[in-house]
Amino acid sequence: MKWAAAFAPLAMVLSLSSCAELFGTTTPDTEATTQKTPEEKAGAPEEKGGQKEDVGKTAEEQGKAGEDKTKTTEASKAASTGTSTAVSAQKKKEAVVKTADEQGRVLDEKIKAIEASNKALREKTAAMEQELSALKTRNEAIYKSVTNEYSSATIDTTARDFAVAKNPYGSFLIACDGIAPVPNGYEVKLSIGNLTSASYDHYKLRVKWGDRSVEFKRTSPIPPGTWAKVSVILAPAKAENVRTISVFLEIEDVLLKKNK
Repeated sequence: MKWAAAFAPLAMVLSLSSCAELFGTTTPDTEATTQKTPEEKAGAPEEKGGQKEDVGKTAEEQGKAGEDKTKTTEASKAASTGTSTAVSAQKKKEAVVKTADEQGRVLDEKIKAIEASNKALREKTAAMEQELSALKTRNEAIYKSVTNEYSSATIDTTARDFAVAKNPYGSFLIACDGIAPVPNGYEVKLSIGNLTSASYDHYKLRVKWGDRSVEFKRTSPIPPGTWAKVSVILAPAKAENVRTISVFLEIEDVLLKKNK
């Protein structure tokens, strides 16, 4: 019993230590061991302030990152919208150009059709003008032969044929008997046929070839009902100019026989 009483305080101390370990409490010595120094306590707020600054920086960086992401998204949307608008505008432009090209082709075809129609009309008009000119010339010739007292005889010098020249005294036949070259021109031999019963002593022959003409006076008689021979020189003249000539006969003196 005396031994137990002697070791009782020691057992109590051990029991308290075990309880402190079990419940996480410390003894005054332990508190002294774990208690921070004033310098450490003074440095603690700095550590907390640094942590706060780090947290602030992180939040700021995250905010900037969010803003950058938002800007990037908006820029992407704007670029996408701009691209879509550009594509739509390009398509509209191509459609307008295509429509203009089609309209241009239609107009070109219409213009070609109008030009072809105008060409056909011009050709028909030219043909009608030629026909009218020919009819006019023919009518004038007929009118002159009927109404005029004078008309010339047109002769082909390369053929043995005759034509009729008219004057107030009647109709006379004019024929070409031959043609021969002379210096600077040609000599044409003519025959004048008198179809009347009168004799003509003085007369004029006016001959035209190309754009030139010449007048000859003759005093040899043209007996009634006969051919009178006469030659004329046409100069200057070329062969192509004297293939066709016109002869005009003007009578000055008329001789008639008296009845006995």
